[in-house]
Amino acid sequence: MSTVNDVIVSYGGDSKRYSRDFQTKEEFKKSWYAVLSRAHASVEAKVSCACKGKGQKSLAVKYHSGGDTYFLARYPNTGSQHSPDCIFFTLDKDNSGLKCYTQGVVKDLKDGGYGIRLDVALASSDSDSTSIVPIDNRNKSGGVSQNSMSLLGLLQFLWDDSGLNRWYPKMAGKRNPGKVFNLITHSAEKIKVASHPLSMHLLAGAYPSTPQETKNIKMTSEALMNKERLICLNVLSKYNPERHSNASKRLPIKFFSGVPVVLMNTENWASLEKRFSSEIANWRSGGNVICMAIGDLGKFKGKDTYYLKPLQIALMNVDENWIPADSSYELTMLNYLHKHERSFIKPLRYDASNNDVFPDFCLTDIGGHELFPIEVFGMDTASYLARKAIKESYYNERYGKDGWASWVAPAGPLPHLPDKGRFRVAQPEQKPLEK
Repeated sequence: MSTVNDVIVSYGGDSKRYSRDFQTKEEFKKSWYAVLSRAHASVEAKVSCACKGKGQKSLAVKYHSGGDTYFLARYPNTGSQHSPDCIFFTLDKDNSGLKCYTQGVVKDLKDGGYGIRLDVALASSDSDSTSIVPIDNRNKSGGVSQNSMSLLGLLQFLWDDSGLNRWYPKMAGKRNPGKVFNLITHSAEKIKVASHPLSMHLLAGAYPSTPQETKNIKMTSEALMNKERLICLNVLSKYNPERHSNASKRLPIKFFSGVPVVLMNTENWASLEKRFSSEIANWRSGGNVICMAIGDLGKFKGKDTYYLKPLQIALMNVDENWIPADSSYELTMLNYLHKHERSFIKPLRYDASNNDVFPDFCLTDIGGHELFPIEVFGMDTASYLARKAIKESYYNERYGKDGWASWVAPAGPLPHLPDKGRFRVAQPEQKPLEK
């Protein structure tokens, strides 16, 4: 799992190191609060992470007035300075689909959260979506081109921020629906869409007779009263060919307690089939698929049951450990990495084009602060082979011929993986802090 590392707090030439235990254990809670309070109030204080990454790894002390708490946050665009096992580590934009967004689509807020410009409004009085599925940018030219984020992008942002696209062998058996939904809900508390806190609009799946079910029912009732939209996050229920045809009038979800019925029609199903063909195929073959829907609420006549008329639906493949995958070949690669007990990150595509180059997976356990990219190639069309050559050239130039691996699916042999290493202390680079 991600590690809470020691933190160094400096005032001029006076520095003090605070351990993980001091930051996290209940017996030191008041003392740690005092340390952060003093640093927050001082213009001289400098706070940094002691992980084995590179760069200054400066941290900002933030204050949350609602809970009277102080917390640490990384500075914008510094996540890649931290070691891959650090709680503050993030991939740089060059290694994920986040690089497709124009300035302002994702903003760092003063409270340590994020502001996101979504392409579907959260207020019913605002503009409607024109398509039941997110715009498909996969075959476009790529680059910095997206002026807003789709629902699929939001789903992957939540997965990314929650750390659910990371894996360490020690996590085996520790991820379950309740934990995953709790992580997503916690991430939603840090996000605002326009002026709307996302946490006030996001319904996560729930088991019967749980606090989450009660919360879902209350949120749905209040949203309907206030004419606001809701976003429902869930898992598609196990596929049943007799019940789940394109004539089904509702989206079949697994954790439905307190969640509105998501209405469907044949046109909606046809759109999902076209936009999310890999996800629908995976679902029908027994795989796990995450679903997210945003829409307007209603209530069935004569019943105490709510429904959601969807404006946009997004689907995402995940494996048994809730790691996302873009294709069946990537699911095979995930099984391979799990079998070899490797630690890795799955970079997410968001709304980026297939022409945007970044790894399908990155090993994080080879030592030092470097990542080891893994690319999955799976087509043989002329355009795809041209992109393949561009990607190979890029990886060779950036990482060296032995600094990355690939698999030509499905017939090629799965790649030889580098040995695991121990993280080494890296010398800090003297670069100006990005604020």
